[in-house]
Amino acid sequence: MTSERHYAIGGAGSALVLMNQTDEEDTTSYFYRAVRAGNQTFVATPRDPGPDRCISCVTAHYFVTVIE
Repeated sequence: MTSERHYAIGGAGSALVLMNQTDEEDTTSYFYRAVRAGNQTFVATPRDPGPDRCISCVTAHYFVTVIE
């Protein structure tokens, strides 16, 4: 995800497992591995709130389906 905002990534589900996270300058990279078929949700939340300190208006959700 390319953006002027710096995002933190959280997830829900058991189809993917976080293998590694690297921080370099102003970029954070997350590396995941598929461990089973199923659904996974990633939530990208900016470290700086949006207008009026709103987090939900600047949070992005990504839905992933891992298939065999």
